Amino acid sequence: MNLAWQKEKFLEELDRDLELAQELVALFLSSAKEQIKAMEEALTCRDIALLRKKAHSLKGAAGTIYLEGMRETALLLEKEAQDLEKAALLLERIKKFYEEFVRESKDWLPG
Repeated sequence: MNLAWQKEKFLEELDRDLELAQELVALFLSSAKEQIKAMEEALTCRDIALLRKKAHSLKGAAGTIYLEGMRETALLLEKEAQDLEKAALLLERIKKFYEEFVRESKDWLPG
């Protein structure tokens, strides 16, 4: 499993505006945490439509900050949501990506 955060590409897209990049990463971390919680609840309730919707949202958010490993896994979850067993495994992978990204971005974010 590879986080594959394309940090340089992300910074280049923002004309190397570090402050804006840090704001976007902080926003992503907060949003992704909520999306993951909502996906866990959707999976528990077997709400495939909601699971797909939240995976789609996370896919877009991860793509915005060039977090390719999470984006690709969210795309798979969006496509495979009807298979609850596979969806549960993909969601666990997303949670691991999130935890890894929290660790990786910790030193990168101010205060």
